[in-house]
Amino acid sequence: MKALLLPKQKFNPRKAAVFGVASAIVGIIILIAVFADTGFSPTGGRPFAANSAFNTTVPGGPALDPNSAAMVANLTYNTHPGIAYLYNNGKPIFYADSSTPTYTVKCTEAWGTCPFSGLAVPIPANAKPDTDSDGHMFVVNIATHTEYDFWQYKFNGGSPTTSWGGTADINGNGQSSRGTAYASGTAGLAGLVRLSDIRSGVINHALVFSTSDCAAPSSNFRYPAIHSDGKYTGTGAIPEGSRVQLDPSINVDGIANITAGEKMVAKALQQYGAYAVDCAGSTGPGGMGYYFEDPREEGVADPYPGVGFAWDYFGMDHIPWKSLKVLNASVTQPPSSNPVPPSVSMTSPANGATVAGVVTVSANASDSVGISNVQFKLDGANLGNPITTSPYTYSWNTSSTSNGTHTLTATATDTAGLSSTTSNDTITVSNADIVPPSAPTGLTAAAATSARINLAWKASTDNTGITAYKIYRNGSTTPLATVSGSTLSYADVQVSAGTTYSYQVSAVDAAGNESAKSATASASTPSASDTTPPSVPTGLSSSSITTSSAVLNWNASTDTGGSGLAGYHLYRNGALIASPSGTSYTDSGLAAGTSYTYSVSAYDNAANGSVASTPLTVTTSSSTSDTLAPSAPSSLRTTSISRSSISVTWSPSTDNVGVAGYRIWRGDGNYNNWVNIGTVSGSTLTFTNNNLRRGTTYTYGIRAYDAAGNISGGSNTIRVSTSH
Repeated sequence: MKALLLPKQKFNPRKAAVFGVASAIVGIIILIAVFADTGFSPTGGRPFAANSAFNTTVPGGPALDPNSAAMVANLTYNTHPGIAYLYNNGKPIFYADSSTPTYTVKCTEAWGTCPFSGLAVPIPANAKPDTDSDGHMFVVNIATHTEYDFWQYKFNGGSPTTSWGGTADINGNGQSSRGTAYASGTAGLAGLVRLSDIRSGVINHALVFSTSDCAAPSSNFRYPAIHSDGKYTGTGAIPEGSRVQLDPSINVDGIANITAGEKMVAKALQQYGAYAVDCAGSTGPGGMGYYFEDPREEGVADPYPGVGFAWDYFGMDHIPWKSLKVLNASVTQPPSSNPVPPSVSMTSPANGATVAGVVTVSANASDSVGISNVQFKLDGANLGNPITTSPYTYSWNTSSTSNGTHTLTATATDTAGLSSTTSNDTITVSNADIVPPSAPTGLTAAAATSARINLAWKASTDNTGITAYKIYRNGSTTPLATVSGSTLSYADVQVSAGTTYSYQVSAVDAAGNESAKSATASASTPSASDTTPPSVPTGLSSSSITTSSAVLNWNASTDTGGSGLAGYHLYRNGALIASPSGTSYTDSGLAAGTSYTYSVSAYDNAANGSVASTPLTVTTSSSTSDTLAPSAPSSLRTTSISRSSISVTWSPSTDNVGVAGYRIWRGDGNYNNWVNIGTVSGSTLTFTNNNLRRGTTYTYGIRAYDAAGNISGGSNTIRVSTSH
């Protein structure tokens, strides 16, 4: 199947905000400890320390990620798995010195303190960003060993602006030290293939790439990444910062028709590997876009055609991408210059405090190389988003937390990926919501049939909000039923013909306060000449069993008494759970690996009820019982084509438990911009895509999935055009 990867990345710096900065003294110590790769210049050398993640080779026999095969399957999903971003999305580098004019650069996005705030930023007169919408541009001052990275840079009327950006020490570890231009937090020059690399014929550092396969959530990243803007949750999603390696046993020189440029890239992938540092605009299985320096600066010769890179977004198809491996996170560790994790301490509220209302939660954090973020946690779960700038504070509205004892912690993560967590602080929440809602008013009761009474009432009011209503019948202290706070009606179908019933309703708020009961409303069901119950439902069966739900089906009952069949009562373990009108019901909210006994009875409009059906025992799937994905669908082909529609069919997948369904994917005529356009059941092997443009080319592919959520590999893909 072809890639879902778009040939450009879409960065979300909101998640990357501003990084901490190390003190000057500690910075000098680190420089002495790690700076060993001298000679970096516009025409050669390599930036960052010799022991940075980007300048160290892959050790022999590295451990692989347990999910390596699935990750590689997604990364190589495209017809052109590895694309060279050379011009439009290539990264221009400009060099500054003491004579370069400096500017105050403003950030146009309000995501915190601008990374360039307070800095005199050198910008050469000929500097301009790439022509992609990302507008990246990198400026390097070798004398001050500072790199300035810009995202969506503009120069209007002598005043430079950038949506966001960052700085990095080119003698450091390759991570941004203040702000960032990539959501992963790596510096712009880190892993970038420079023109000097191409001219020398050797790439002696790791590469970097973007992909649509970035894993969610934003906390799922690996060193050297310190953030993530990943959104993909599917099988084989790859965390930002992950390192891939091409099988080093392959004889790259022996590959037929491979270009000189492809050889350089392949050998670097074997020796140093490559890191996933940015996310593409689409989400899902796709390919990889490798970052190269844009040669179009004034007076710079273009070396790419000379090594066989004939056009922009060049597909490096002679590299055996299927032979990539994703390395275990343990293979790449922070340099030994920063073995000490950050220090962090809670400053408020105090341990043992009792709180109510809105409370400020704060912590102090420090580290030798800089703090990336501080994450507060309440009872082990994240309390808000990570705080990326000092002061590290969060406004906690305790009214959303239950009264009682809770624990608060703070976890600080530094720019090298190391973290520390405070010990648990015990906090008591005591919000005094003791005011119950007002009693519901306007309660009415009306008999619809001899087997149904309809209730309706007017909404109650409360200082914090209504969460539920309880319905009481015939003076009982136990509710007959409970409905949500937005529901103002209820149908009682557990009634008998010729009988009078009385009802009351109460309201409940989020604190559990219950109102007084409403005024009583009564209704009498009419007597029924029909005294014949419906037939007993037969054929009770189950289908589509998952870890938390099951679909129950049965054969329809018949009613010969004259009043007509009204519906069914479904029982789980002897308790009524639903009264559907049809012959199917999905029971959800079940526990995994648990057995339940079901039965169903029928009732008519005269309130006559049948006896219960033969019981059925259903066992939900174990949460770990099925980890095998279905086989990939095959023989995808068209069955009909018109001006506005395309119909396809395919051969079925197989699965150890059963195929639950198929997902249909569509791309453009160049096998890009893939989207999921539909889903069909496991028994359906056809799909029609309507409302298409006439005379337009599309591409299609299919994936199967089972009830446990395992997703197959992609089918073959087809390229089809609608009629003119």
